[in-house]
Amino acid sequence: MKKYKLEFQYIITPFKKHKEIKQQLLKLIYECPALPIRGEDEDIYRSDWNLSWDTKREYIDFFWSYMEADIRDILKELNHEQYEFGNCWFQQYRKNNEHKPHQHGQNASYAFVYFVELPQDGPKTTLIEPYTGKHIEVDVKEGDILVFPGITWHYSPKNNSKDIKTIVAFNIN
Repeated sequence: MKKYKLEFQYIITPFKKHKEIKQQLLKLIYECPALPIRGEDEDIYRSDWNLSWDTKREYIDFFWSYMEADIRDILKELNHEQYEFGNCWFQQYRKNNEHKPHQHGQNASYAFVYFVELPQDGPKTTLIEPYTGKHIEVDVKEGDILVFPGITWHYSPKNNSKDIKTIVAFNIN
């Protein structure tokens, strides 16, 4: 058996309209039905992940109307111009919440994470480099979009901040 190293790339880019839409997006997120997620791999304050996918989520339509041009630019940079919008959900983390290592799998060519709220002392997403297993804390800040291959293992470390971290995540196929 021969083992070969295959490097991967990830992208961090600021969302140009972050300051313009942040407050309205948060309002719509708080109006969206949501549940905590508690389990062996996650402890999340609020998320719409477990809601039926046919549940109306106004924040997605609002968010997508501003984000779509940025997404196209990112995918063009990745030579992935033909795409299909996959699942979209939000997650909010209060003090001591975390999301342990997971991946988005075969239904996600790329995973996107938009950091709507990220306290300066809040947890940044950590990627796990597939060949070495090295944990890479990505250098993101509030308003950034992080993009990485959907099969990449990643996690959100425990939130030690007193402030809430809010992300909108979605997959592109």
